[in-house]
Amino acid sequence: MFGKKKTKSKLKFRKNVVITFWVVVVFLVFGFVELTYTGKVCTSIEINIDNENDNYFLTKKDVIRLMTDGGKERIVNNSFSNISIKTLEKRVKEGNAFVERCQIARNLKGVLFVDVLLKRPIARFIRSKNPDVYIDKEGTILNVLRKFTARVILITQSDRVSAPDFKRNKQDKVLLEMVKYIHNDPFLKAQVAQIDVMKNSDLVLYLQLGNQTVDFGDTTKWQEKLERFKVYYKEILPRKGWNAYRKISLRFDKQIICE
Repeated sequence: MFGKKKTKSKLKFRKNVVITFWVVVVFLVFGFVELTYTGKVCTSIEINIDNENDNYFLTKKDVIRLMTDGGKERIVNNSFSNISIKTLEKRVKEGNAFVERCQIARNLKGVLFVDVLLKRPIARFIRSKNPDVYIDKEGTILNVLRKFTARVILITQSDRVSAPDFKRNKQDKVLLEMVKYIHNDPFLKAQVAQIDVMKNSDLVLYLQLGNQTVDFGDTTKWQEKLERFKVYYKEILPRKGWNAYRKISLRFDKQIICE
């Protein structure tokens, strides 16, 4: 019995020694890598901007400007001991509202790799007394920039002064879901150019092609109404022609009224 206990103690001791050994090895490796980086100088910066081909709200020059704090700090030819990766990521992320994510890494050759993911506007709110704003799929409010105009659905609401509130306003929440649905549907996205929100909360849709307007009614059963709109476009228009009607109503349940 005593021999068995002694054997178990030896095995446990050996196991602890092995674990301790590998913990020390890991710390030494990380320490070596950190020392290697610390002694290195940043030789260049390579920037990749996802969505750059779809919108130009942020350029590589903009990223460099944000990383260097407007040119106040030198990165290239500077030692990594003087460069904080987290600080650089924070500057890019917080310095431009269109940046959704920024990740920066470095290699042993001294190259900084910067990956930036941009938010993608899905609609533009036009207000008569205040500047226009974009919204993304999360309902984030983004300022309109002069350098680039995104080709997205226009949302007009002439009597509205404040920006949309997608967290507390129920109507805005439903409208956001509807706009996302249109944006993600290639057919609807190609057809719907503008949504006009009336004072009584009814919607009027304006199309990319033709002079027809769509009397949508309120947002009740909005998804079913959009599917009926597809039926009109795919089955009725080919038979009647593009100029046969000037107004289409989807207001009433399970009906398509053409005038």
